[in-house]
Amino acid sequence: MHWKEKITMLPHGRWEVFILLKRPFSSLCALILAVLLCTIGVLAADAPLSPQQLAQQQAADEAQAQQATLSALSGRWEAVLPIFYSDKANTFFSDPCILDFDRTRGNPLLISFDSLDPNVFLPPSDWEVGNGTLSFSYYDDPWTIRLELVLAQDGNSMTGTLTQYNRQTTLTFTRTASAPAPLDQIQTEFTFEGLTETQWREQLQQNRTYTPSANPIPFTYSLYRWDKVLPMINIYGLDTVMDGRSDLEIMESLLAIVGQNFTHNGSVLFPAQTDALSVIAWHNQNEGVECRGLSVILAEMLRTCGIEAKAIMCIPSSEPCEECHVVVHAWSDSLNQWVMLDPTYRLILRNQNGQPMSLPMLREALANQEPLYPNSSAGRNGQPFSMDYYRAYMTKNTFRFACATDFYAGGDRFADTDQQVEESVSAADVFGSGNVSNLIGDTASGTDSTDQLKQLQAQNPQHMLVPTEYEVPYRWSRSEIITTSAEDFWAAP
Repeated sequence: MHWKEKITMLPHGRWEVFILLKRPFSSLCALILAVLLCTIGVLAADAPLSPQQLAQQQAADEAQAQQATLSALSGRWEAVLPIFYSDKANTFFSDPCILDFDRTRGNPLLISFDSLDPNVFLPPSDWEVGNGTLSFSYYDDPWTIRLELVLAQDGNSMTGTLTQYNRQTTLTFTRTASAPAPLDQIQTEFTFEGLTETQWREQLQQNRTYTPSANPIPFTYSLYRWDKVLPMINIYGLDTVMDGRSDLEIMESLLAIVGQNFTHNGSVLFPAQTDALSVIAWHNQNEGVECRGLSVILAEMLRTCGIEAKAIMCIPSSEPCEECHVVVHAWSDSLNQWVMLDPTYRLILRNQNGQPMSLPMLREALANQEPLYPNSSAGRNGQPFSMDYYRAYMTKNTFRFACATDFYAGGDRFADTDQQVEESVSAADVFGSGNVSNLIGDTASGTDSTDQLKQLQAQNPQHMLVPTEYEVPYRWSRSEIITTSAEDFWAAP
């Protein structure tokens, strides 16, 4: 051949042929060749892609869109979430929420909720970014909230839906910062009294030793004293709770009764009268009561139904501590163990084998970072239950424990009486003067005077369990009897 040709590939698989003609015949051949090559290129470009090629192309497009969305989401977003109450239809509370999004992090999304701690940012249960969309979930089942959001064209807001308990509502997040906070400036652990969960857990790990004693603690439990709490039995149906139920089922039923009828309010202190009737009257007068009051009510209900139970104060190592927690320990004959019931959170915890947890079991599980499983009805005042928060909270509060010696109507007392209110309250106002005035017996009741109650409490000392390694501040001037014998403190009734 006596021509020169140059063939180049254009976009979309087309070919262009440049031919430098030398002779007429050669020119004709070159023209035919060029037409053939162009035809082949057009056919190749218009041929359908294989399923594999289509999938690859789709994946590439999605990845490109995802990267663009990740970049567009970077920064901080805020909204007030309407979080539903589990036990109240179509009722919610407002919970300010912040999203911190940083595409350079392994998990780009961190979330804070005002109801837990506005300063703590935790990862969601799951998250997904699409073409201009963000979806994520928070809280374990059955409290899970699911958010499906769409990024606005201007990139300054996201609008979508929040779904929880099969209920749905709309919401909008607004961008408040174009850049996320540096990770080293974000608090990713719950902090109490200036220490993180990790630091509190290290204290549990370093203080596990207890020393047996030759002097058992003479705990006593006054059971079936219906004469002391008859109005409470009638109003809350305690007489039907025991019908054909195991002791664990009775515990669960009474925990539900307390959760349904009483509100936790940590700002309402404890009254001078510590029997259940007076605490209920105090609760109704103040529209709530703190954890001690709820525990007193539940413990008396349990003892009324024949179950040995007591309110136990769970205390951190700090002295004085800024805050502690009170729960109920109830004895299960069927399980041959104590069971921790937390009326503040309507909670029974179980381990990975499904066994209900006692307080010593819980302390060890927290020290070892073992998985814990709450009951599906758990939650403070009907709000979603956060295992992350509760784990951190109780890691702080399971260093020391304290309780009274004798448990009767009014016997669940606490050493920090300076936090009690010296104000009297009338149980007759709640249950009727006829009902309360007819209560009989020689132990504290809603009709006992504050002076009588104090005399009874003075004869009912409080015991505090501490690890052997722990140096108790002001040991010899404390009102509690200090023990390092876990065996005696947690002894079966």
